[in-house]
Amino acid sequence: MVKSVYEKDELRQIIRDGIKQKGTTQKEVAEHVGIHPQNLSVYLSGRSTMSVKKLKPIMEFLGL
Repeated sequence: MVKSVYEKDELRQIIRDGIKQKGTTQKEVAEHVGIHPQNLSVYLSGRSTMSVKKLKPIMEFLGL
């Protein structure tokens, strides 16, 4: 379970790195997993949280 702010920030960075490594965009990831692109952007910027239910398909899509 991700508990600390540091761990949450680290997870955000892992997702950002995964997007870059896959050569895709935040918009493409969001559309693939069925969330609004702005929601992913706001999460990755640290201005909101995201449930494991939404994070899991993102991580799977990115191969993480």
